[in-house]
Amino acid sequence: DTIKDVIFDPSYGYQFTPVKNGSIYNEPSQDSIRAAREALEGNNNAGGSLYFLNPAKSGYTWIQANRILFAIIGGHYFYL
Repeated sequence: DTIKDVIFDPSYGYQFTPVKNGSIYNEPSQDSIRAAREALEGNNNAGGSLYFLNPAKSGYTWIQANRILFAIIGGHYFYL
């Protein structure tokens, strides 16, 4: 029922790699803080994307085969 519950829910395997590998507890960089502030202010540079991944850090996923690529931003691929 909360954002935290969703982020940390292991019911179907962890949805977010930083939760699984523990890096969610790392100190955020200034760049990360700026990006979070921009997102909270409504800045959206990923359009209507529902999914993203960094193919350099993950293997093949169903997203690449089943979703439409919208944008590539800093090595992250965003899909509709």
